[in-house]
Amino acid sequence: MTTAPSALMVPLLSWLPLAAALLAAQVLWVALRLRLRARDLFAAGLALLAADLVLVALIRGCVTVMGRMDYSQSFHQWRWWLLALAVIGAGLPIPLWALALRLALRRSLRATDRVPLVHPFLQVAVASWLTAAVVLLAAGGSFSFLPRPARITPVQVELPGLPPQLDGLRIAVLADHHIGPLMTPARARARLASLSRAKPDIVVDLGDITDQDPSYQPEAARIVGECKAPLGIYAVAGNFDVRCGTYSLREELTHAGVTYLENEAVPVSVDGADLWLVGVGDPWTGEADLDRALSQVPAGATAVLLAHSPDIVDQAAEHGILLMLSGHLHGGQIVIPFAGPALGMSKYGTRFAWGQWHLGPTHLVMSRGLGEEAVPLRLFCPPEIVLITLTAPGSTPPPDVTNSSHTSAHSVE
Repeated sequence: MTTAPSALMVPLLSWLPLAAALLAAQVLWVALRLRLRARDLFAAGLALLAADLVLVALIRGCVTVMGRMDYSQSFHQWRWWLLALAVIGAGLPIPLWALALRLALRRSLRATDRVPLVHPFLQVAVASWLTAAVVLLAAGGSFSFLPRPARITPVQVELPGLPPQLDGLRIAVLADHHIGPLMTPARARARLASLSRAKPDIVVDLGDITDQDPSYQPEAARIVGECKAPLGIYAVAGNFDVRCGTYSLREELTHAGVTYLENEAVPVSVDGADLWLVGVGDPWTGEADLDRALSQVPAGATAVLLAHSPDIVDQAAEHGILLMLSGHLHGGQIVIPFAGPALGMSKYGTRFAWGQWHLGPTHLVMSRGLGEEAVPLRLFCPPEIVLITLTAPGSTPPPDVTNSSHTSAHSVE
């Protein structure tokens, strides 16, 4: 297994239109405020581009280091890198752009002008920074206080040995609601509004159903129980659920008609064929006992592992698990253009922030989740419901009715 973080796998070319728009906005501010000749305007544009490249290199360096960290051992160190990232992104652009303009235009400035560093270059830099912030938030922002239905992300998974009765079975994957003061029950229901058109056979919830307030557990359990699936709704706990109490969570979910799994396995029967759902306790807080859960699964049975965090994917591969579903990382929640995901509470850093991965026999599907943690913002990381269709090798996949793009898959040796 390699240790390359997914931050390094962000396709840089996909951000070029956004970069061109931001550079054009910078040059426009220069033209409006400084009223330069064409030659000087060109020089100013080149200087701003050079400053932009410096900023991208610094931000990408921070995100790359953060993406490689084992967060279970270096959480406090990660906070320092996050502070450095905030300083670079919020505090450095204005003086760097002002200095770049000063250096680029020093020859065109007359001695009698005596233009200070803070004026008018600082005005241009401040205007550029505010423009960039507005453009980024408008282009990629998802806010908990302005909830929209989550995207449906279809994923087709081929499972060797899948019984014919299970071919075409659809599993909707929910994760990371974080229902609480920030993601209120009404907002959580708004995010789940798109689930009805997915028409899943099974709904699985991968945990962090509530945030840090246990008083939200009854309503959160009802929200999960309101999901429609003919073969049932199943849930495991996340690290926030552990903080709020998994005993009470089990009671509330059971009362809402949801099957709660904690180091347990249950069969879902379709015309005499069984799909075993293996649910473990939260790996991030050390509650997962995969051996105990798998001991309940008959030899040779088709099994799907439900784990809040991907931190036990190596164990899943060792046990020959064919399909593992996880969340916890929120897809990074804040994905920075040209750099990648900034958040990733995992021993693998941000390596498995989102998408699909193949590790030995195990097909890992990571969900970006539905809610937010700490701040009411997702950036270039919209909430999603993953809709998995199980197929046998060589079978014809059913038509896609979700009108959503597929996630990318990665192979790891």
